[in-house]
Parts: sequence; structure tokens; C-alpha cells
Amino acid sequence: MQQITVEELINYKILPFNIYTKGDKLLFPEGEVLTPGKFLQLRHIDVIYRKLEKEKSEKDKPTESKEKENTPQPKNEQSASTIDTIEFKNVVTQINKFCAIPTNEQIKLKVFYEKSVGDISKINQSELLPKIKSIRDKIQNEYSALFDKAIYSSELRLIGEYDKCHAINVAMLTAALSRKLGKSEEFISDIILAALLHDIGKICLPTAITSKPAATIQEQKLYQMHTKIGYNVIKNRLKLSDKIARVALEHHEHNDGTGYPSGKSGDFISLEGQIISVCNYFDNLIFGKTNHKIYNAKEALKVMLEMGSKNFAIDILYSFIYMYNYDDTRPFDEMILS
Repeated sequence: MQQITVEELINYKILPFNIYTKGDKLLFPEGEVLTPGKFLQLRHIDVIYRKLEKEKSEKDKPTESKEKENTPQPKNEQSASTIDTIEFKNVVTQINKFCAIPTNEQIKLKVFYEKSVGDISKINQSELLPKIKSIRDKIQNEYSALFDKAIYSSELRLIGEYDKCHAINVAMLTAALSRKLGKSEEFISDIILAALLHDIGKICLPTAITSKPAATIQEQKLYQMHTKIGYNVIKNRLKLSDKIARVALEHHEHNDGTGYPSGKSGDFISLEGQIISVCNYFDNLIFGKTNHKIYNAKEALKVMLEMGSKNFAIDILYSFIYMYNYDDTRPFDEMILS
């Protein structure tokens, strides 16, 4: 028997092995669908095991994928790793008509990001990283000039489906804010990558948990695990630096220590984590993912100013608030290209 955690089980939608508790008592058999209700049941069990005889077939999987990673890709697969080759005909999606990024580029970003992260089984270096880096390079190298021309922060946002837009929005706002703070191109390159991956832990959670507007205390605890899961995915499966992985872990920490998962405060939160925390909260406000009802970007900025140093590093917050014109009162529904 080998002990396993709930965090590790979240990587599976269907159990590939039997799991047991103390006394060799079967909890769920191989092939069981792991619903949110089952995860909540498992949260109350002290120790969970899986059978060692099943372990061998599981260990074979990383070896196979490693061999696959080392196998040269056909040219058509390699080209699919770059955003400029993506097909997006007949895609129906909302467009921000005031966005600094051209309409066709907005669609490309959404479609390419969704295709890149949509399948949890492909979260590895060879299949995901080239695609995410392609988005990173697009933001850093091609859109930086657009950031300088923007008048309002809302011009740096995609609108429509949260799952397709949020990470890209956070990455673009993070890139602009990092430039405002005078950071090096190397710093900006790493932090854009971190922003694009900061919520990757959510992909490993049941959609019933991540899409639910109101949740029980138990469901909230399960949802909060996306920070630790994201850290593990970035560090251990994507093999990126701890600096990049820590952003997934820290982007819900608060400056006063009231955040999660560790209750870090002040300078115990990395600079990258502090920057992305601000950009992440702004985009979540606008998408209606918080308890605040706001109707334009100015109202969102006002909410963040009222939170002040309780939630955010104050120098980073002020730099973000005044990075663009504060008086952005354009209603969100007027931004949609009809």
C-alpha cells in the first residue's frame, strides 16, 4: 500500500486504481468517477492509500510520455505550437472593440490558449510549454508598443469567456505594470509566463467547484487547493523555476497575511506574486468573480483603492491604479463589438 493525498487524486477525473483507508478498507474502486461530492468525502479521511500492485502500470506512463517528448515532432505538429498558425474560422466569441489588440488577434489568443490548456493529460513540457511561450512572446515582443498607446487599462483586456480570457488578461496587465515599474526584459519574460500559468491548478479541479459562484466552506477549501496544485504542476510537471511556480502558490495571498494558502504577508510574498495579485484581482472584479458589483473599470479601481494595503503591496497597487487614466467610466456592455 502507498499513501496518497487528496491533492494528488485531484489530477484524476476517473480513478486508475483502488483507494483504501486504514484497515485495508476500500473507499473507491478503480474506474470510479471522482465527483466534487467524493472529493469532499475524502477531505474528512485522515489517511488514504492505493494498492502497490497497481503502481507499476502508473509508473509506466511517465516513461512513455518521456519517450514521446524525446521523439521529434512532425513539422505540422511543431507549427501548431505557435499562435500565428492557429485556425480560427467560424469562431463565435465576444470582442472588445476598444482593445488595443486587433480583432483577429483577440480571437487567436482566445482559441490558442483554450487549445493549449484544455486537456490536462497534455500538461507537460513538450506539449504545453511551447504554446504558452508562444503567447508569452507575442505579448512581450509584439504588444508592448500597444501598451504604450493605451489610454485606459480596459484597452488591454479580452472580454467574453472567463476561462479563455482571464490568464491572458492578467499576463497583459502584468507585462504593462512590470514595464511601468522599470523591470528588465528577463523579469518581464518570466512574469508573463507565470501570469499565463497562475491558475493552471484549476484545470485539475472538478468544473463544478471552479465554476460555482457561491460555495460551502468545504467547497471553498477544495477550491483553494488550486494554488498548491498549480505550484506542483509548474514546478514538477513543467519543470519551470521555483520563482515562476511560486506565483501560482501566492497570487491569493494578502499583504496583511489574511490570504491563502499559507497566510504570507508583506515581503514574505515574492515581488512577482505581489504584482500578479493586483492584476489578477482587477480582472476578477471586472468578470464578476468577487462579491463586489461594479460596472466599469473606474469602479473596480476604486474598490482596490479602498482595500489598499490590507490586500496589496501599496506601491505596486498605486503604480497599477495610475498606470493608465483612472477615469475609465465606459460601461462593460458598451465594449462588446456587435
